[in-house]
Amino acid sequence: MAKTLDTIKRMVVAKTPLIGIESEEEERVDGIVKLLSETTFSKPIKVYTWTCTKGIESDGKIVEPAGSLSDVISWVINLKDVALILLKDTQWSISEPANIRKFKEAYTTMREGYKTIFITAPRLNIPDDLKNYISTIELGLPPRDELEMLFVNTLKAQKNIPQANISPLLKTKFINAILGLTYNEADRALKRAFLGKNTLDDSVVNLALEEKYQLIKKSGVLEYVVSTVDINEVGGMENIKSWLTKRANIFSKEAQDFGLSAPKGVLMTGISGCGKSLFVKAISSFWGLPLIRLDMSKVYEGTFGSPEECLRKAINSAETISPCVLWIDEIEAGVSVQGFKAEGGAASRILGTFLIWMQEKNSFVFVAATANAIQLLPAELLRKGRFDEIFYVSLPNIMEREQIFKIHLEKRKNDTTNFDLDLLAHSTKGFSGAEIEQVVSSGMYEAFSLNRPLEPHDLMVAINRTVPLSITMEEQIKEIEAWAFNRAVRASERKEES
Repeated sequence: MAKTLDTIKRMVVAKTPLIGIESEEEERVDGIVKLLSETTFSKPIKVYTWTCTKGIESDGKIVEPAGSLSDVISWVINLKDVALILLKDTQWSISEPANIRKFKEAYTTMREGYKTIFITAPRLNIPDDLKNYISTIELGLPPRDELEMLFVNTLKAQKNIPQANISPLLKTKFINAILGLTYNEADRALKRAFLGKNTLDDSVVNLALEEKYQLIKKSGVLEYVVSTVDINEVGGMENIKSWLTKRANIFSKEAQDFGLSAPKGVLMTGISGCGKSLFVKAISSFWGLPLIRLDMSKVYEGTFGSPEECLRKAINSAETISPCVLWIDEIEAGVSVQGFKAEGGAASRILGTFLIWMQEKNSFVFVAATANAIQLLPAELLRKGRFDEIFYVSLPNIMEREQIFKIHLEKRKNDTTNFDLDLLAHSTKGFSGAEIEQVVSSGMYEAFSLNRPLEPHDLMVAINRTVPLSITMEEQIKEIEAWAFNRAVRASERKEES
């Protein structure tokens, strides 16, 4: 807000008679004009506001009863005070010939003095005859510092919430949750999230995100994904976790002052069922950002217009609610070398649009893409500058399999001290994370059907009945591993099986 306020202040001091402010937030414009009246000159000056229903008022009192826009401008021209005048309902009558002439007269009369007319509307439809007379500025969405002040003030009003317990990371998550909303939307989101709460945690952040979910639904192309996956619920993948942890405070003022740029995204490839999609959800939870999924099949099906138009709509929607995580699952289904042949020019244009956006985007839309057949992706997509890193997610090693068993057993309320996790890990060599989860699930069903707790025998039976993907698709897996050997960073440290 400081930058916008400074820009308008310089325009007022430069004796600009007519200024148009495009904004959907009248209350925010009121606040800016009031602040200008208090800080622009050595002493405060008067503010007059006109609406078509009340007329001209100042300090809560009607100064001039409701009249036509032409009458209002005549009143302003004759006003002797140094003042700021805010006109709110001009969009329906500004194009009338008499009003165009009155605005021109106001410009000529007022340009030598410190008296400024502000026009505000959600969309400024300024007639061609006035475009050279009215200077315009788009207010835009409230910046981070303004929303931070809103968060602090709203929190102070909550007597039941101890403010000393709010960590800087949690505060950052709340501000991220409302960033991209209008001031009124952000205010509503925070008040609804705080209602009836005694403490603040990540679950309250999710309540604050609900305003953004409504924007996602309106797009039609994107899907909001509820993400409650904690990073500690993902077994293994130490390298990706380390990469993400180093970027934990990327939104902080210290990071900005240091000169760090926001990460663009990651591309995760590897064997199906090894946790690529799960980790995308963990990224969203780790940063406290909304997770939205782009289904590439919807882009091509034509329901929401041409493929290029559909992708642009998805990109614009994602940028509107940024910061966020944009999940593109199986990206090779939308931009692949084979797709160019099947879809013709549409696939090439889709790729071009996506590449330019990835290279040039300024808003924080972190793209988390997954690919099972990365060899089908064009080389332009894989070069540095599009994604920050390409990670290869391999089959879990023995230590990771032990972690995965522990996670899934505890999630299903089992005491892991009753199980030999080392034996289970050794018995599942070549199993993916999804296959290990299914082993636990199958064992649980067996125990439940017999009306008894889960036993180690149940898991061993399920293991013996499972033929892992590493056997049924051995050739394809070797091909993926050969591609990733020198082209991608391993998600996990390579450890020899004991």
